[in-house]
Parts: sequence; C-alpha cells; structure tokens
Amino acid sequence: MFICRACWRKALSRTPATHATAGRLSLAPRASSALRTVDRRYLATAAVSTRTAATREAYDGALETTGLSDSRDKAIRWKVKKHLEYLDNNFKIAEHVERTLERGEYDEALLLVREASRDGDLVVSWNHLIDYLMRNQRLHAAVKLYNEMKKRNQLPNAQTYTILFRGFAMSDHPKLAVSEAVRIYNTMMKSTRFKPNIIHMNAVLQVCGRAGDMDSLFSIVSTGDDRARSPDNRTYTTILNSLRPKIPIHRLPRPKPEEEEETEEVKEEQDGADPRDMAVVNQAKAIWEEVIAKWRKAKVVIDEPLVCAMGRILCHGGRAENDEILDLVEQTMNIPRQDKLPASLPTPTQGQSGSAEPTTTPVKPVIRHKNQQRGPKRAPTEYAIPGNSTLSLILESLRSSRKTTLGPKYWNVLVNEHNVEPDKENYMSYLRLLRSGHNSTKTADIIQQMPTSMLAPKTFRIGLSCCVKDNLNKHAFANATRIFKEMKKLRTPDAMSMRLYLQATRANFRPVTANMTKAEGKFALAKQICIALDNMWEPFGTLTRSFSFSSLRTRSPEELFEPQSNDQAEAMAVGKRMVAAMDFVVTENAADRDVIKQLRARRNILNRYVVMYNERLHGHTERIHGQKERMPSFEELETDEKASKAPVKSPAPEAPPEARDISDTILRNRRQGGYTRIRT
Repeated sequence: MFICRACWRKALSRTPATHATAGRLSLAPRASSALRTVDRRYLATAAVSTRTAATREAYDGALETTGLSDSRDKAIRWKVKKHLEYLDNNFKIAEHVERTLERGEYDEALLLVREASRDGDLVVSWNHLIDYLMRNQRLHAAVKLYNEMKKRNQLPNAQTYTILFRGFAMSDHPKLAVSEAVRIYNTMMKSTRFKPNIIHMNAVLQVCGRAGDMDSLFSIVSTGDDRARSPDNRTYTTILNSLRPKIPIHRLPRPKPEEEEETEEVKEEQDGADPRDMAVVNQAKAIWEEVIAKWRKAKVVIDEPLVCAMGRILCHGGRAENDEILDLVEQTMNIPRQDKLPASLPTPTQGQSGSAEPTTTPVKPVIRHKNQQRGPKRAPTEYAIPGNSTLSLILESLRSSRKTTLGPKYWNVLVNEHNVEPDKENYMSYLRLLRSGHNSTKTADIIQQMPTSMLAPKTFRIGLSCCVKDNLNKHAFANATRIFKEMKKLRTPDAMSMRLYLQATRANFRPVTANMTKAEGKFALAKQICIALDNMWEPFGTLTRSFSFSSLRTRSPEELFEPQSNDQAEAMAVGKRMVAAMDFVVTENAADRDVIKQLRARRNILNRYVVMYNERLHGHTERIHGQKERMPSFEELETDEKASKAPVKSPAPEAPPEARDISDTILRNRRQGGYTRIRT
C-alpha cells in the first residue's frame, strides 16, 4: 500500500501503541531532540539529588554510629526508636540516659541524645554524657562532645562547666588538663551570655594546683572580684595546698639540740629550717593575713580544711613554725595552749567550739608585722570545729617540736571534750609521738584501747619499738608483754614484732639489775627471757603453719616458696634469735631444772626447723627438689620430736631424713661450713 519508505514510517508513528502487538511496534514513539534533552537533564538532576541525599544520610549515620557494626547499629537504632516513642519529656530522657550510662551502654545513650536533641533542649542529658567520659579519663572525647553539644544548639549551663573542670582536676594527665581548663575558663570570661562563678574558679584552681602550675593558678586568682567570684574558704584552701608541693622533699638536716650552739647563727624565725622551705612558709603567712582580715569582717568562713592546710605548711618550717601551729589552733578553734594554760582558766567545751560569743581570752594572731596597726579587734563570728585532721596535725607538730609531754593533754581535750572519734591514722600518729617520748606505759594502754579493726602489724612494731627505746624504765618489759599479748587479735602473728619483743627482754637490763648482785641479775634477765620465749612459742607455731598451709593457690611447693621467701626469711631470723636466747639460759644454767629441760626440747625443734629451711633455700638436699614435698610445719616437727622419744615395742624402720637426730644435722653443717653450734 505504501510504496515510499518515508510514508511507511509516518503511518507507523501515527498508529496507537495499543494496536501494536510485537517487535518494534511495542516501542514508545520517539520524541524530538529538544524533548529528549530536557528529559535527560531532568533525569540527571534527579539522580544527582538522590545520590547527594543518600550520601548525606550515610554521612550522618557514620557520625552517629562510628565504630559499630551494621547489625549492632541496626539494633541500637531500633532500641532508640522504641525508647523515644515513650520518653515524652526531657526529665524522663535524662533519667533514662543516666541509667543507660550506669550499665556502660554509652553508644546507645549518645545516639538517643543526638536523636532527641533535634526536637528539644537536653542540656542535662549532655551533661551526663560528658560526666561519664570524664570519669573514665577520656578528656579528648569529653571536650569533643562539649564542642558537638554547642554545634547542635545545646547551650551549656553552669553545671556543664563544673563537670568539665572537675573532670580536669581528677585527670591522670594534669599537664594536659591545665591547658584545656584555662582555655575554657578564659573563653567563659570573654562570653557575654555566661560568666564563671566562684565554683568554676575553685575548680580551675584545683586543676592548676594539681599540676603544679603556679603561674596559671595566680592568673586565675587575679580574675576574682567582690561579686560572683569573691574568694572563699575553698579558694584559700586550694591555694595553700598548691603551695605545699613546691617544698622540696629532701630537706637539709636540722641540727640536734646539743649542736645548735656550734652552728652558725641563723635568724630566729628560721631556726634551722631550709631557706627554700621558709620562702614558701612566708608566702603562706602573707596569704593567711588576708584570710584572718576577712574572717574578722565575716567575709570568709574558716573551717578545718583551711586551718589544716595552713598548719601543714608550717610543719615544713623550723621549730618556731611548728610551735605556731598551737597558736593557730588556739586562734581559729578556741583551744587554749596546754603548755600555757592558767590554773584559773576553765577548759573549753564542745559548745564553745562552735559558739559565736567572744571568749574572755584574746585571740592571738599567728603573724604580726612591725608596721601592723594595733587597735581594737572584732571578735570572729564562728570558730572552726576540730576533727581528725586537726588531731593528726597537732600530734605531728608536737613530735617535730619535741614537746611529747603535751600529747596526752591535747588527746584528752580533743577526744574527751570535743568528741573527736580517732581514726586509724590518729592512733598511728599518737603512737609515734609516744615512741618519741619513750612512754611505753601509755603506748600499751592505747594499743589495748584500739578497736580490733584498726590493729595492724605496723601498730605492734611501733609499740614494741617504743618499749625497746624506753630502756630506763624497769616496767618496759611488762609493757611489751601487754602489747605482745594483744597481737593474738591478728590473723597471723608478725615476725618483726616477735623479734622486737625478744629484743625488749635485754633493753631494760640495767634498771632491772641496778640493785642486784651479778648472780641475781643473771637470774632476773633469764626470767624475762623465759617469759618471752614461753609467750612466743605458740605464735611462732601459728606463723610457721601459715607457711606450710598457705591459702595461695600454686601448682607446686617450689612455686609457693617464692612469694613467701621474704616472710619465711624474717621468721627464720626470729627462730635463730630464739635458739640463741635458749642457749644463753641453758648454758648459764640460769633457770630451774624443769625449765631447762623444756627449753632443750624446744631448742632442738627450733633448730631442726631452721636447718631444714636453709637446706631448702640453698639446695643442699635432693628431697625437696626431687620429690617436691612441702616443708613440714613447726607443730609437725614438735609431734615428731615427741614420737621419737616415746618407747617402742618393735624395731622401727629407718627414720626419714627430716627426723634424724639433731646432733647428726649439726655435724653435717659443721663439715659443710654451716652455722649451727651448741655450747656444751
């Protein structure tokens, strides 16, 4: 019908597509070139827009779930979506975030806060996140989260900066924390929306003081004013505590009292102290003058931490500065000096400590310059209440100034009248003071009064060493016995304390035998030694049994021997001293026949135990290393000793190496250049 090819194409183009059934007829009609160009541009634009939105969504998802796998990311997103359906206010969201962080699920809490921050202000929830990072020592992550918080239009409040500065103060990297804290603080000072207050200032001071950056500390102090950043008691406490680390640890030795006349003349206020220490002490005194001036005007409240901060700096000075600590306590706590207490002056009570009424005694200033104006002074509004820190400060001051006789007086005033309940550190300071004063009787009384939970091996070492130093007291050994019997309250006896107790038997030999003949003195000394050995017998068995049946889990006796080597060496040193003491009594024949017989038996048991320990230590036998047997306890050797002396009806088999006669062991050690010798 159509001969021309062009007419044929034209006819096909006008034919509806519904009538075409196959081949090319099913194709859509071609559009013009202009239309095709528009379609291509539209499709390209749509593809680019779709690709950009997908990229942006993927980028946001990567930001919010960094480091998470796809499966966990989906699970967390599903949980967050479900939680947000029921958390309808900011308070519930903050509570949920806090509970989630307590479980350690930081990623879920962070995603929830990010999603919820799109519709509201969640500053409290962001604070919880920052606090969690700071408590886990993640400073960089916390600062990064703080910056992200501001980018999401979540304006930080006062608590946000307090959390940041407090976290910087507790950081394990104080040098790094100082730069960040000072930078944020200076940014706050320049801000017009929010200015730092005294809480923020004190927090930054703690950061600077912990890092020892005094330049930054005083630059922060200079930003204080009389309004929102007026220095308070915590400010001065932080400054004084920051000054104290500047004092060198290794100070110059102070001259003894009898050598002070031979040394060069020094100023009265230094009194033998290191000039570098005195520079810090004088700087602290200047600060304390400002504190006292504001205290009298009721602008600053003086509390115990502030008083103790100043007192600890005075402890690093000379004897004059240590003596000023008593004046400091009298000035701020209304506790009169016990060495200058008049007979007619009543002792202050607890009610007077916190009373606002002025007392009859004038308040003595700790520091006074020559050009200081004298005039009527206003009574302070309130005195500081003493506590455990004050008690320790006074005891350390008295020990440094050698005023040990005032220790019991101040102890009675603070404990009995001011109702200060002593802690473990107070008891230790008091025992050190009594040891410096060689007061063994009071030391024994205090140890008997101490609660069982506060007793430690260190307690008995201090007490027994005090009895050893109190060598002019004829009752020193009796006091040492009282202290030693209190050691039964410990789970395991202390070997060093046992050695000090045995040493106390000879310490007061001269006052005990002052009015005796030589023979009587020998018997008196032997009596003390026998009493000490009898008291030490059972505790020493308990000590050795702790080595044989230890609670440590090991695979072999050799593996158990290593962690206990130092303790066993100390116990063996005590055993050797006990053997030497028994040899003295037996050789000098300074006791009854029954006592000497008992000492000989116990001496053999002790010597066998010491020999076996040294054989095991130096590897002289193959029994322990080959068969890997444990070392028998002290009580097992005592049982073997009794069994060897019991009569037998039938011939017994050959005894094992550890049950041989003690004389064979002694001869073998002598041939090997050993140490065991017996006087005959």
